[in-house]
Formats: sequence, C-alpha cells, structure tokens
Amino acid sequence: MNEHGSKESTNAAPLRSACLRMLLGMATFPVFFSIVMFFTGGKIALEKTLTRFASPEGLFWCALTGTVLMIQRRRDRSATLAIFCVWLLYTVAGNGMISGLAVRSLEAPYLTITPESYEGKFDYVVILGGGTSYGFNGMEQLGASGDRVMLAARMYSTGKAEKVICTGSRIKSLSHPDVPDQGQITRQIMLDLNIPDKDLVLIDGRNTSEEMKNLRALIGDQSPRIALVTSAWHLPRAMRLSEEQGLTLWPVPADMRTRPSTFTPLALIPSTQNLTTLGQVFKEYLAKVVGR
Repeated sequence: MNEHGSKESTNAAPLRSACLRMLLGMATFPVFFSIVMFFTGGKIALEKTLTRFASPEGLFWCALTGTVLMIQRRRDRSATLAIFCVWLLYTVAGNGMISGLAVRSLEAPYLTITPESYEGKFDYVVILGGGTSYGFNGMEQLGASGDRVMLAARMYSTGKAEKVICTGSRIKSLSHPDVPDQGQITRQIMLDLNIPDKDLVLIDGRNTSEEMKNLRALIGDQSPRIALVTSAWHLPRAMRLSEEQGLTLWPVPADMRTRPSTFTPLALIPSTQNLTTLGQVFKEYLAKVVGR
C-alpha cells in the first residue's frame, strides 16, 4: 500500500469508529424500551413503542443520544457538555411525568370541580376563546381545547346556565382576513347545536386580559351569577385577571390535562404532546410574572 492509501485508511478509521458509536447510541433506547415493553405488554405495546421512536421527536431523541456518545471520547469537553445539556433539556421537557407534574401544579385547585359542584343555575356561562378553529373548507371546528365549547353547551342544554357568552377575537396582523373571530366561530357552533340566538352573547378580546375587561363592560353595575369555562390549566390566570376587573366568577374547568398517576415506560420517551403541555405551563407562569 502506498503512502497516500495509508493516510486515507488512517483518517477513515476514527470516522468509522465515531459513526459506529453514534449508531449504537441511537439504537440504545429503542432496543431497551422495546424489550421492556414487549415483556410487559406484548406485541401491541411493542408496536406502540416502535411508533413513538419512529416519530420525529423520537428520532431526534435517538439522534441526540447517539451524538452524545459519539463525541464523549473527544477532548473537546465544551462541545460534549453543550450537546449533553441539549439532550438533558429535551429529555426532561418531553418527559410525560415532568409535564404531568407541571400541569397538575396549575390544575390542582380545580381537579374536583364540575358544573354540578355548584347549586342552582347561572345567569351566564362564559367560554373563553381558544377552543375553536376554522377549517380550510370553511367549516367551524373544535380545536385542541374544544372541550371548553362542549362543556358550556352541556351546561346550557342541561339548564345549568341561561345564556352563553362567547369570547375571543383574532389578531388581524397574525390571521387571514377571511377567518372569523374565535368568538364568532364558537357562536356559530352553538347555533348549530340549536341554542337560540337570543341566548348567545358575543364579546371581543384578543387575549384573556381584554376578554375580562370587555366582560366587565358588558355586565356594568349588575351582579349576575357567571360561570367561567376555560381549560383547567388556564383557570388560575383567568381567575386572577377577572379579580383584577372586580368580577366574581365561578370557575368550571374543561380540557383537564391531569391524569391518574399510572406509570408507563412510554412516559419517558419525549413526545410532542408532553412538549406542548410543558410549553403551555411555562406560558401561564410567565404571564403571572409579567402580570398578563
């Protein structure tokens, strides 16, 4: 072998070794979790595990793990520490147990409250915006927090509330001009559920703070009995802002994210749902810090 070929072979060896370590690192968690889930839950549990790892967030987690193992033998400790911190942050943020504990910290005061927890009926039930969206086909539809809308509709249909207040308006600079406001979408869904137009009230509000100000302006000096329906994790902020407006509202939680404490290894695998939940919790605490 000539000198040029010898150098190429020498340079290729570390690269092959690094790639092998990365591939082994990427396979570590999928193999481990697959074995555990197969022996604890059988074929179906194995299929669910492999599906989680085949998702973009699962593949990214495996890639980060492989990268950590690939570079940990290098002498560049700063790069190794940086990659490890990214892996650790992603692992914690996407963990189902962590996101579960975080969202429970917001929902704890409302875990046992239902509309039936309150005696008598309400003059109004308020649905905060954020539970609906507008399809490309021009159809009003429920969003990820659509339970807000259906819970308010149930309260009306069961005689628990006499009127429904639909809130929410779009931020024009961030929305398509042909898309209706969220309050309008909610109102149309209520009409489709045979709730009379005379029992529907519409108010604007681009965020919770504006919604509460407009609700205060709507009721004026009156003292109606008002139930506030929004996502359970959003209730602490909504109640705080309502109190700042001098409103007395009865909280009714919807879209509850707290689940019974049943551990499963799948909770350790980062997922979009866990990341989204933790992001919502962070947003709520940030809003409290800045007074929004």
